[in-house]
Amino acid sequence: MAVPETVPITHEPGYRTATIGRYARGQFFASVTYAFPDGFSLGEEGEERKRLYTVLHRFDPRGATSTRTSGRFAGSSTLGPAASEGECGHDAETVDG
Repeated sequence: MAVPETVPITHEPGYRTATIGRYARGQFFASVTYAFPDGFSLGEEGEERKRLYTVLHRFDPRGATSTRTSGRFAGSSTLGPAASEGECGHDAETVDG
């Protein structure tokens, strides 16, 4: 079986793909994910070690070509929300069209 050049993903409100949309320069897919530090084992103060990240995938207007993916540290259970760009370790980014 040949690998397809594109894989269509349908926007489904209330489901994992609810954050697919369009903006002035194309399409996007946003998500929130958690990560744990290197060396973490399940059972070790899980909620306290969990780090929250936002991820934004951007595509061309047809949605066929990825143009950029960016991630940003957004906080943790113990640190709370990231208070500044310095705490995030990345430049703050917004999709402003």
